[in-house]
Amino acid sequence: MLGLGFPPRSTRSGRSYGHIIDWGDVQPIVCPASFDISPLLKKAIEVDNALDSIPIDARLLDSAELLHPAIDPSTASSSNRAMESDADPDLSRGVKKVKRSHVHRRKHRTKRIQREGHLPSAKKMGAMMNQAADFVLNIPISLEGLPSSACGYRAKSHKRTGGKPIVHDMAHYLRLGYRVLKNDGSKTFPIQSSQQKIFAVIVGPPKDDPTYLESCVGAFDAMQSSCEGVDFKTHEVHHPRGEYAVVNAGVVYGQGCQAPCNLNTGPHAAMVDGLLNNEHIRRLAIYASAAFSAWAPRVFRYYKEHLEPLFEKMPHLRRIFDRSVFTSAAFNFGPNACTCSHRDCMNCPFGWCAIQSLGTFDHTQGGHLVLEDLKLLVEFPTGSLILIPSAVLTHANTAIQSGEKRASFTQYCAGGLFRFVDNSFLTQSQLQASLSAEEFRERMDQKQQRWKRGLDLYSTLEELLADVNTRVEAEASQIEEGQI
Repeated sequence: MLGLGFPPRSTRSGRSYGHIIDWGDVQPIVCPASFDISPLLKKAIEVDNALDSIPIDARLLDSAELLHPAIDPSTASSSNRAMESDADPDLSRGVKKVKRSHVHRRKHRTKRIQREGHLPSAKKMGAMMNQAADFVLNIPISLEGLPSSACGYRAKSHKRTGGKPIVHDMAHYLRLGYRVLKNDGSKTFPIQSSQQKIFAVIVGPPKDDPTYLESCVGAFDAMQSSCEGVDFKTHEVHHPRGEYAVVNAGVVYGQGCQAPCNLNTGPHAAMVDGLLNNEHIRRLAIYASAAFSAWAPRVFRYYKEHLEPLFEKMPHLRRIFDRSVFTSAAFNFGPNACTCSHRDCMNCPFGWCAIQSLGTFDHTQGGHLVLEDLKLLVEFPTGSLILIPSAVLTHANTAIQSGEKRASFTQYCAGGLFRFVDNSFLTQSQLQASLSAEEFRERMDQKQQRWKRGLDLYSTLEELLADVNTRVEAEASQIEEGQI
């Protein structure tokens, strides 16, 4: 008998245990002569390499299938067949079925996102739009009169009047006759022009999901903690938009660039990378892009059709968020990120900029989004999202109260990127050299209609509701067929 001794032990009742382990009755397991461990080791290495090469979301879905491939009964050993027979047959069949459907649905979702972008479900989108139909803001404004430049891919320069830019308080705008839009952050308000086109949207949070507001708090905390002790340059703190630290990231083109390029974040690179990879900020970015796709689907497709070829042609350009259509982002750090009156003239004029409010402040007393062309003060509580054509609408914030904190996170896209793609990935001078005089003149003539064609991409509420109802029916059919 083989024995291995250990010091005697006893329970509180005095019963001895564990003083000797007897291996005498243990029978070794002898593998069949035909058993070869090499294929299993090879498979394990392949699985390990495969798991390292796929995104974490896909890993959660498919790791079980990779680690536990189906056993072929014709080649399985007797011990394998015994193990298979001992397993819970209902559990095995259930897991196998779920795994296949996960793989199929993931492939379907991936193809759809590549084709259309990250879209909310049609059912949820339909519920949101039907509710928002009761809160449409009708503004008597003609969009064609907004200050787009002749080329249609940037706005006319914003000329300030007076001296140093100032952040005004709420009382200042009330004296000028501005209206206040009461907004507790729970509702969605489409803003509609004289032509019944929705050209801006105040977007509420996802319904029945309190974790979204938790992510808004998490995003604010991440921004505040990441900039503590950072030595910002003078122009990053004192600039035409206000007196607060701001850092931009992403892809830009214009102002002397020969080609689109990644913004150089310099000494802030590590901080910016951390923010771009923060789960809460990523969630806000994806939600803003999804809202853009819901409320301006034709503009969103215009972005996709131009930007996807750009990133394919120039793979060195960085996508700041893999599930957001926007190419650039600005982190407006607190504790007092309130902007002066301005327009973002280099952005695509018919495109939308996503502005998300963060912080701890009384949104009824300060931090409003000021839309000067509409003479409107929008209460802008933390967690709120506003989508506006920021290149052609003059906007600002009202001042917050003493001791309060406010930051904001914005996403945008430079209009020059669209022009670069339209010009066959060439500068205008390079394009002119590559075309005949007549061909170049035709290209230049097309610019004159670009602003109007861009405005034609906006949708009416009726169009959006009809489109979402079609999508609801299509999704129901796909669910029945097991596609999603």
